[in-house]
Amino acid sequence: MRTNWILSLGLVSLTLSVLAFAAPAKTGSTATTVGPTPVPTATTATPVFTGVYPIGSIDVRPSYYPDPGLKGKDGIGTENTVQLGAQLSQNVQMSWFQSFNSNLYNANEGKDFTVQPSYLDTRVTNLWTSANKSWTLSFENRIYLPIVPAERDAGQVLTMRNYLNLTKKFSDRLSVTASLVPIVFVFDRSGNGVGAAAKANPAFENRVYLIPTITLAPKLTLTVPLFFHQSLSRTYLGKRDWTFTLWTWPELDYAIDAHQTIGIAYYSDPYTTAVPSKRFEFKGGGALQLVYHATL
Repeated sequence: MRTNWILSLGLVSLTLSVLAFAAPAKTGSTATTVGPTPVPTATTATPVFTGVYPIGSIDVRPSYYPDPGLKGKDGIGTENTVQLGAQLSQNVQMSWFQSFNSNLYNANEGKDFTVQPSYLDTRVTNLWTSANKSWTLSFENRIYLPIVPAERDAGQVLTMRNYLNLTKKFSDRLSVTASLVPIVFVFDRSGNGVGAAAKANPAFENRVYLIPTITLAPKLTLTVPLFFHQSLSRTYLGKRDWTFTLWTWPELDYAIDAHQTIGIAYYSDPYTTAVPSKRFEFKGGGALQLVYHATL
């Protein structure tokens, strides 16, 4: 059953990508990841092959992690992402994203430098556009490999995310994107540890995103997303977890020019509830971030 899920989602991703290749290529393009870390890309570079253009970006976020318990455990670090890929046609791009974090203060709480999950990303824009251009549909597929040692040691083989994004443009100042994000996890074991340390591996997750984007001025943009997750684990030692999570990541960005953006953002720690308790618990904390984003 799990194999059928993976093959089906992979086939959908491949089919949508192939269909979009029929569109003519163009020199300049812009695409935006719908999700916690928007990563716009643009290119005016010389094509490496006929109709294929290199794309790339770097996203640097100095971050302050407040201590909600006032126990002297505030932290300072950076969260960074690098993208390298190609614009394959007007509507299709494929990239590799690699993230890494650094710990600049309160080093006793963790390593000074950590590699974060990386993924192969395929995006297909303009799958459908309404006659008046106010509605657009896009698709994104992410394939995560077991790069992070902790995930590899837990038995991770593959994680696949699929984003189906529907955007409504209400005016030049307001647009709203709704995303449905089914995620399949493939592990070579049900879980790890015993007793109090026992932990089941994830099996399936469905996410729903609602992301309003407000243009406050010609170069000033505010996004106020709301993220809802439904997560189901595998059965391990007779136990299976089913949880709901709710969180947000607002961000205010100013475009310096066509290739550089600065901003400020804050992501919350999640409100989480385990079924059947149906009681949301908030851990507090989160992170306040400065943002610098640059593209080729």
